[in-house]
This record gives sequence, C-alpha cells and structure tokens, in this order.
Amino acid sequence: MLTVVEEDRTRSVPPIGHHTATDLYDLADAIANRAEAAITIEDVTGHVLAYSNGIDWPIDTDRVNTILGRNVPDLPENEAEYRVLSQSRGPVQFPAHDATLARVVMPVRAEDRLIGYIWAIDAVGTAGAAIGEHIAAMSQQVALHLLADIRRGDLERQRQSETLAAALSADADIRSGSGAAAARRLPVALIGFGPIEHEDSVVDDYRLTKMISLSARSAYPDALCARLDGTVFALLPGIEQSAGSRIERLATSTTQAIVGTLGVSTGCAFACPIRTHEDIPAARADVDMMLRYCARHGDSAARDVARDKHLIVLQALSESGALSGSRLIPQVAELIDYDRDHGTAFARTLRAHLDSFGDVRAAAATLSIHENSHRYRMRRLVERFGIDIDDPQRRLVTWLQLHDAVTEHL
Repeated sequence: MLTVVEEDRTRSVPPIGHHTATDLYDLADAIANRAEAAITIEDVTGHVLAYSNGIDWPIDTDRVNTILGRNVPDLPENEAEYRVLSQSRGPVQFPAHDATLARVVMPVRAEDRLIGYIWAIDAVGTAGAAIGEHIAAMSQQVALHLLADIRRGDLERQRQSETLAAALSADADIRSGSGAAAARRLPVALIGFGPIEHEDSVVDDYRLTKMISLSARSAYPDALCARLDGTVFALLPGIEQSAGSRIERLATSTTQAIVGTLGVSTGCAFACPIRTHEDIPAARADVDMMLRYCARHGDSAARDVARDKHLIVLQALSESGALSGSRLIPQVAELIDYDRDHGTAFARTLRAHLDSFGDVRAAAATLSIHENSHRYRMRRLVERFGIDIDDPQRRLVTWLQLHDAVTEHL
C-alpha cells in the first residue's frame, strides 16, 4: 500500500471550461469524504478532470501516474475494464492485483449517454459495496458538471469547425476571435488523420477527435482541431520554419496513442510549413489525397506530403482511372485476369521484378522464393502473356498499372 501527500492542486491545475477547477475538485473532495476513499473523475476519453486531495486516503502508483499524466496510463487490463464499464449502469468492483489496490468505478451517464467515470480506491479490498453506494449517490451531481462542460465543449467544437473550415477553404471572411487569430499566424502546419477502416472496428468519432485535439494542443496550445468530411484536421499556428521533424514526431505519437487507446489504425498526413494562407487549400487537398492512399494501402505511417509527393501522384493517377479498367495494357489485363482465375502470382512476380530494377536476387528475396524460381516465373510470364519489359515506356506504364492493381505488401 502506498500513501502519499498529493500535490497542491491550486498551483498546477488549470480551469475546466467555464467552471473553475475547484468546482469539480471540491465535488471530488466531497465524494471522497463520504466514501472515505481517494476519488478520480475522468471523461470518456480517459482524461483526468478532477481528483480528491485528501491526504489520509491510501493510494497506489497507478493513481499517482494517472494524476501526473492527466490521463489514464496504458495498462494491459484497461480495454477489458472499460468494456465492462461501458455496459454497466451501476458501480463496478475491480479486485486488487500486483501492486494495484482494488477499485470501485461508477459510470456517469446522462440518460443513455456515457459521459465519464468516478473512480474510487478500495484500500482494504472489502469496502467496495459501501463505496459503490456513495459514489453512485453522487454520480448525478458529477453528471451535471460534466454535461455543462460538454455543452460548452460542443459550442467550442462548432466554433473551431467553422473557423478551421474557413481557413482550409481560404475563406477571406474568417471569423474574428482567438481561433481566427490563431489561424492567421503563419507559418502553419496541417495534420490530417483518417481511419483505416476494418470490418470489425467501430470508430468513436468523438473520442478520436478529442484525443487528437489534446495531443495537438499539448505541443501547440492554440491549435485548431475539428472533424471535417470524415477527416480530423489539426491546424498548428505559428510553427517554427524548421518544425518538420517535430510535427512528424507529434503525428507519429498521436497515431500510436490512437491505436493503443481506441484500437483503431489511422492514416496520417501532414503539410509543413505552409507559409501563406493561399497555400492552405492546396495543402489540404494533398493531405486528403495522401489519406486516401493510406486507407487504400493500409498505411499507418505519418506521411509528409512534400517528402512523399510521389504517393500522391500515384493515388491521383489511380483515381483518374488511367491505371485500370479499359486503359489497362492488354497484356497486363490478361495477366491480372489469369492470376484471379488460376490463383497464380504472376502480377506480384512482375511487380517485384520491376520494383527491383530487374535485380533477380532482390526480387526473389522480396517474394521469399529461390532466385531460380523467380527466373522461371519471369520466363513463363514473358512467353505466356507477351510482356515487353525492354521498351522503357511500356515498362513504365506496366509498372504503374501493376502498382495500382497489386496492393499487397511486397
């Protein structure tokens, strides 16, 4: 058991919305006094909104880390626990394990909407029922606080969406206010996040947007963040001219956090630096195109639209129809059809060969086959389909069309 004197919150905790921090903190203290247990109040994203400051309540290392990080640590048991909480309407007890004390958690709901959690520590491990009664009785007061903050957050998200939409469309009539002022501070960076859809995954747009917003504002407090047309954008104002590597680290860490917390892979693309307002719409178009490439290829790497412009070109060619359908070279079309009908891998073989500039050893390694096997396949496909890889122009178009058709990782 670990008992510590918690930090003086008045020196380090900022206000939450238009409530002062002490409103929700005083409520956490009141709940702690009734339940005789350390209390933490979280929103649905796992962000810590308030916690009790009583010095007499035993706590453990997990609570310390949660408070210091202002967010729930990434622990192995989190996913299972939150799944149980999402289905519960009453207090839930979780037993102690290793160095972690037992917990009692009350999901906070507004009608059918889950809006937060009250976490309490059951230091003795046998007081769960009594603690549960107390935190359940106070949950509606917590709900009123959280609902008020959510309503203000909804208005703020609407304001940010309108301001960001205007900035991304180069609307000259960007509204006045702090958001508009931030959008005018050049140079800016633009990051876009688009979920890579999976059949068995459901994307919680609210949690996704909030996670990205918190991450962006941790590095750039004036960042504008909103979900527009299915993509979550973050506009980072007043960045340094050489901020590219910092933006890439931020983008990468955010996608990793999304996977760890929501279990959803996202494509990510960024443009940095953008030096004029007139360049923002073109940057957005590039980010959108790159995200479509990422979604198509299952690519979750943080993509710099300047560095990886070739991928945007490939996606644009693909979307134009120039690489597929009736525009396929007849030999390429026949090869692809043959693979589909007979379960062969001639298309992948030829693409690997062209990717490797004809280097048999490299192509064979890519396909995980023997070099002689690769040579045999190449002889067969040249004879069978009449593929001409000696002519530079035919070779280029063949490679582009195969690149578009063969999307598996090689």
